[in-house]
Amino acid sequence: MEDRPGPAPAPISAVEARLVEDGRPVRIVIDDGAVIAIERGSSPPANNLWVSPGWMDIQVNGFGGHDPNRDGAGPGDVVEMVRGLWRSGVTAVCPTICTQSPERMLASLRAVAEACRIDPLVASSIAGIHVEGPHISPEDGPRGAHPREHVRPPDLDEYRQWQEAADGKVAIVTLSPEYAGAAEYTRALVSDAVVVSIGHTAANGDQIRAVVDAGARWSTHLGNGAHAMVPR
Repeated sequence: MEDRPGPAPAPISAVEARLVEDGRPVRIVIDDGAVIAIERGSSPPANNLWVSPGWMDIQVNGFGGHDPNRDGAGPGDVVEMVRGLWRSGVTAVCPTICTQSPERMLASLRAVAEACRIDPLVASSIAGIHVEGPHISPEDGPRGAHPREHVRPPDLDEYRQWQEAADGKVAIVTLSPEYAGAAEYTRALVSDAVVVSIGHTAANGDQIRAVVDAGARWSTHLGNGAHAMVPR
């Protein structure tokens, strides 16, 4: 059988631009679609191109018409969402699974895990999964757009089901500290190296201090998903 040559590799090319950090001119060398060098430029480029490191978005509830939270979402939705984010400069992402029935949340988590298995490039961009809810305030205001009928107290068994469905990729959990047992739940997640973030909450100061002491470190969209007036 006659050997036929494969497609020729793309030629090495270069793009001149400015860095967003300090305006310094640079020359970006590209080989077969991959950046292989970033060199200091000798003079400002004639074009108006600016470059920056890739952005990281730790709360993506969907993008470009693709939403892993929709009923019936599959790995293809996750792949297209992540690849669409690349075109907007986001190179690391935490797909965010929001308050829904236990079964639907597990299906969404499985979709993210399967997307990582079938697309290694997408897997390299998913820094972890953010689970926002369902252990949030049931009150109007703090609850935001999350469906009240699926809000429920923290449950370690449910958390373990999430991790099993997600191949251990759950990295952030948004929690309201107002529940009894929230501090114990926080300690268990922190011991798994999961970041606990306070959000969608009507908790008082003592309840918030208790989960902070237990290891909670972040706040999810602080000032949003709250009553119109909150204690200062």
